[in-house]
Amino acid sequence: MDILPSLPVDAATIRTLWGISMTAKNTKDFPYMEQLKQLEKTIVAHAPKGFEERLAEIHNYVYPPRVLQVGEEAVDAELLDMQGQKHHLSEVLGQQGKYVLLDFWGIGCGPCMMSEPEMSEVYERMKDKLEIVGINQNKLSEWQNHEFSKRIVWKNWNNATKDISCIYCDMGAIPYYVLISPDKRIVWKAVGYGPGWFFGITEALNGPKQDNSSNLQFAIRKVETKTNCTTISFRYYGHKNLWFRIAKESYLEANGKKYQMTAADGITPDVDEYPHVKASEATEGYLSNFCYTDFTLTFEPFDIIPTTFDFKEGNVEGAFVIRNISLK
Repeated sequence: MDILPSLPVDAATIRTLWGISMTAKNTKDFPYMEQLKQLEKTIVAHAPKGFEERLAEIHNYVYPPRVLQVGEEAVDAELLDMQGQKHHLSEVLGQQGKYVLLDFWGIGCGPCMMSEPEMSEVYERMKDKLEIVGINQNKLSEWQNHEFSKRIVWKNWNNATKDISCIYCDMGAIPYYVLISPDKRIVWKAVGYGPGWFFGITEALNGPKQDNSSNLQFAIRKVETKTNCTTISFRYYGHKNLWFRIAKESYLEANGKKYQMTAADGITPDVDEYPHVKASEATEGYLSNFCYTDFTLTFEPFDIIPTTFDFKEGNVEGAFVIRNISLK
């Protein structure tokens, strides 16, 4: 940043400024923001023609709009399809009571492409409840001509203006996923890809209403409230060789109180567990290794039956949390 002002304003300088601005966007409390703002202003003033799109992207990183968070209402944005026709996100939001999964991806992104088999299977299972909108981040011509782009079967659109990613994504990394409810609320956001995330969506959407913003590999399938206990049936999806663990300090929260876990069936708390029941009919390839585990946790009984409650796997950082679990 100290050197750039002394260099010619050319493609290399603008590319370097773009890298710095992306780092600033992805770094909390970036310590050189005022210097970056002045640098951006100087370079824009002397930039040759032909870099308008890249400079607009840099400006959005340096002066980012407020990013929507879980619980907030989704907003509209303009996108382009493979034929260059304009579309709006509002075409799918709130339509026919469906959830909408925004998939921000790019060509050359390994995890983006790794997630495609799981997303494809889930899309076929959940067409009546889930719409997927792929939002590509590459230049229009590169995206239109790529073989991977051509085989996408859900909404296949391009973020040519970059406006929508600045509104929905907390960082520039991809893949980035945003799940939006039928009432247009953001209920889940995640960066990267975890095996089982999308299989978990099938459980979360088919089970009791729940806001699972921590990890959709892990979902509630059934809740039973009794006079002497509350039992909850869970399912966890993942790669057969990747373990998960449920803390014995898990509890339910409702009525301003905590209701501690008293028993577990199907797993042992505080012990590494591996999903073992096949989740897909695939016999080869990455998807053939996807499995799930069903288990039941028992908790102290509610003294007053709530309308909704929360599940918390203890109070440690990174614990599974499922909020607003409905008993209606």
